[in-house]
Amino acid sequence: AASAYVLSKIKPGITAAGDLQEAMLGVKMNLAGSAANAQELKKMLDQVESTAIDVSAKSPFSAEDVVRIQNSLLKAGMDIRDVIGESGAAFAATALATLSGAAPEEVGDALANIGTMFKLKGEDYKTFSDWLTRVDDAAATNLPALIHGLRMAGSSAAALGISADDAITALGALSPLGERAGSAFNNFMLSFAVRRKEMKAMGMDFFAGGKFVGLEKATDMLKEKFGGIKDDGQRLGILIKLFGEEGGRAANTFINAEKGFRDIEKSAKDALGVTEKLT
Repeated sequence: AASAYVLSKIKPGITAAGDLQEAMLGVKMNLAGSAANAQELKKMLDQVESTAIDVSAKSPFSAEDVVRIQNSLLKAGMDIRDVIGESGAAFAATALATLSGAAPEEVGDALANIGTMFKLKGEDYKTFSDWLTRVDDAAATNLPALIHGLRMAGSSAAALGISADDAITALGALSPLGERAGSAFNNFMLSFAVRRKEMKAMGMDFFAGGKFVGLEKATDMLKEKFGGIKDDGQRLGILIKLFGEEGGRAANTFINAEKGFRDIEKSAKDALGVTEKLT
C-alpha cells in the first residue's frame, strides 16, 4: 500500500513543464563533468527525461519526481547506463517505493548500496526488484525489512558468491527472526570461513573446489546433520557454539522454520512479480 509520502506526491495531470525542466537542470549540473562534450551531455539528458516520462506512467510519481530520483542515484555514484531505461535502477526505486510506501530517495540509496555489493547492472535492477517483491509475498516479511537485511548482509553474501536472489530468499526464510534477520544472516555466513576447520571436523565441508556450495545445499547439509536433534534448545546450543549467538539462531531457523529456503523459493516463483503488482 502507498504511504502518505507516496500519496502526497501524486499530481493531477501532467507535471508542469517548468517543474520538469527545473529538475532536469539539476541533472545537467550533475552530469556536466562526466560528459565528453555537449552532444554527449544532450544525449544523456534526453535519456534521463525519456526514462522519467516512461517510468512515471507506471507509478504514482510525476516525471519531475523520477528525474529527481535519477539524479539522486547518479549522485550516489551509479553509472547513468544502470539508472536509465524502463528496467534500470530508476524504475526499481520508484516501483519498490510505490509498493512499500517508503520514500524513493531512501530506496534509491539502498539500491545504490546493494547494487555495488552484488555488481548489479542495468536491467539487473528490474530482476532484483521483481524477486524482492515475490519473496515479500512468499514470506512473513516486508520490503523494507528485506532491503534492510540485504544492506546488512549483502557484502558477506557476495563474498561467498551468493547471488542477490538467493540472499533475498534466505532473508525470507529467516523472517521469524524479525529485525535481527539481517544481522543473524550476516554472522551465519561469516562463520563458514572462520569456523571451516571445526565444521570439517564434524564432517561438513561447505566449500567445493574452493567455492561455497550455495545456500540451498548448505541448509540441506545442516538439516541432515542437526535436524534429527528434536530438543530445540540442545540443537540451538550446538549451533551457537559453531556459528556464534546470532549466526546460530540463523542456522537453527534454517533447520527448524516452517518455511525453509526451498519453500520460500518455490512460493516466490508462484507469486506476482513487480510489473504485475504495478498494473
